[in-house]
Formats: sequence, C-alpha cells, structure tokens
Amino acid sequence: MGGPVPNGGSGNGKPVYVWIPISVPADAVSMSFDFMLEGDGCDDSIQAALNGTNVLSLETTLIQTNITLNSGLINVSQYAGANVELFLGIDGGTSTNAQLTVNDLLFYMNLPPSLRAQTSGNSIVLTWPGSASGFLLQTSTNMTDTNSWASVTNVPVSVGLQYAVTNSIFDSARFYRLSK
Repeated sequence: MGGPVPNGGSGNGKPVYVWIPISVPADAVSMSFDFMLEGDGCDDSIQAALNGTNVLSLETTLIQTNITLNSGLINVSQYAGANVELFLGIDGGTSTNAQLTVNDLLFYMNLPPSLRAQTSGNSIVLTWPGSASGFLLQTSTNMTDTNSWASVTNVPVSVGLQYAVTNSIFDSARFYRLSK
C-alpha cells in the first residue's frame, strides 16, 4: 500500500490501493485475475490500471460480496514484453470496512498455429489455420541447422478457413515449419 491517493475520495473512509510492478510476458495478449470484495463497499468502485491507464472499473454496489469473481480478459498486448505498474484498489473513500483480495493473476498467449501434412499421390499438402496471418511456410533437409531453413516459394492458397500449399514429395527427408 502507499503512493499518491487517488482523486475523488470522500466520506470518512480511506481508499485502499496498491501499486505492484509486474513483467508482462513478451507474447501476452491478455490477462485476468480473481478477486473478492468483503465488507460494505458503499458507493465506492474497484479499480485496476496498467501504467496509469484504467483497464477495469466496477461499482462495488454491483458486486456480490464474499464470493470469488474473475476480472474477465483484459487486453495487455500493448504492454507485451514490458515492465509495468499494476494498480489495484477500492476507490471513492465512502467505505469504512471493505476489503479487496486479489489473486491468480494470469497471462494468456496465442498459441502458434499448427501445421498439418497429408500425402496426395506424389505430393504433400500442407495446411494451417487462416487466422495465422504473417506466418511463412519454410522447409529444410536438416531440421537442426537454423541456417538451412528457406521459405517455400509456392504461394499459399486460401481454402475455406485455412491456407494450403501443395509440394512434390522429394526422395530425401524434408521438414516443414511455420515461422514468423
């Protein structure tokens, strides 16, 4: 607890707040946390902010007390890979006995797209989700040599909700991957 007092407090109670330094993972797109309000929040609100930008505001009169709730997904993509300050608190200053407990801060990432391969006669058909924009299909004969990967020259075709590339099957082993 500590730091400057948020504006807007009134009444006999005091706002309860905390600033927590956190590191947002480089590939994070959203976060969530669990919270519980105990006591009477009166006309106050629960606030959450990242680097001073409000990301959640809930009036305490609308929150069921003594039950663990979840914040829902909060977009953090603009903070990915950065150290930020997370502000959490009860703001307004009218409550005299409210308590906020926050736990289970979770970050969510988009999983890399899966690449599927299927043979068709003397060809191999490679497919991946159409939502995987910005990924390039690459090939190599040596999976462990990072310098041997080269982009496949075939232009992917959009088929339904996925991309597809058809290549001839080679006599030697060939590996494929999606790279961004």
